[in-house]
Amino acid sequence: YMTFIGGSGTDEGTGLVIDGEGYAYLTGGTNSPDFPVANAFRNKISGGYDVWVTKLDPNGKDMIFSTYIGGTDDDFGFGIAIDSGKNIFVTGQTKSWNYPVVNRYQLSPFGGLGDAFITKLTAEGNSIVYSNFIGGSAYEAGSAVVVDPNGYACIVGQTESPNFPVIKPYQSQLMGSFDAFVTKFDPEGKYPAAYSTYLGGKGWDDGKAIITSADGKLTVAGSAKSPDFPTVNPIQASMQ
Repeated sequence: YMTFIGGSGTDEGTGLVIDGEGYAYLTGGTNSPDFPVANAFRNKISGGYDVWVTKLDPNGKDMIFSTYIGGTDDDFGFGIAIDSGKNIFVTGQTKSWNYPVVNRYQLSPFGGLGDAFITKLTAEGNSIVYSNFIGGSAYEAGSAVVVDPNGYACIVGQTESPNFPVIKPYQSQLMGSFDAFVTKFDPEGKYPAAYSTYLGGKGWDDGKAIITSADGKLTVAGSAKSPDFPTVNPIQASMQ
């Protein structure tokens, strides 16, 4: 199948995951006041741009649910994942101080030019299990999320905040103009429950993708402009 999803404004899809039965879960950003909604957590746009999350049936003919998520400023969904119970996890960037937070647990409040976020929706898509800001006093964005076998949500993205919250970090300080970050939340969204770390060198580094193995080990990918980006057992030891 192939289909449009959108309204009368600008709509962008940036994240997709498909479950074992073939249902598609999508996220992105929209400024359309008439973006299609069904069984929604929020059925009206809240800001300039809102996150949208939509679930389609395996044939692409039925919209199981579709919802806005956002506050009064600009919000974008970039990454999406599901767990074994088909709960939905979305990460991205919010510029809204009043982005919906549920069971919030963060070391610092919303701040800076925008924060990353993690939002967990129920399998029905019409309520939030937990929702948290992730960030410091400058700029953050969450690029991708994966759920490990124990239900921990693991987020990768980019930060320029010198006070990005870290817990049990591999790297405790911002090294460059931008660093990648990796943050792991437990199934209830409590933070710090596992760890949160910078990852980068003295240049500009960005985390873009993340996957998990069966034993919970994470692999991340992205871009690095740092000649001193940390390498271990590299197939390429230096920038070209």
